[in-house]
Amino acid sequence: MLTTIAVIQKPPVLLQRDTTIEQMVESADSASKGGVAKPARSLAIA
Repeated sequence: MLTTIAVIQKPPVLLQRDTTIEQMVESADSASKGGVAKPARSLAIA
């Protein structure tokens, strides 16, 4: 959740996109459970 907030806080859209992809991959690796769905939704909204 903290990572998602940090990504949303970033103003630049281009950087946000890059960070979003990396965060999604990291989230999937770190979570490796069902918690990836939550960050993915938040990132999609952002």
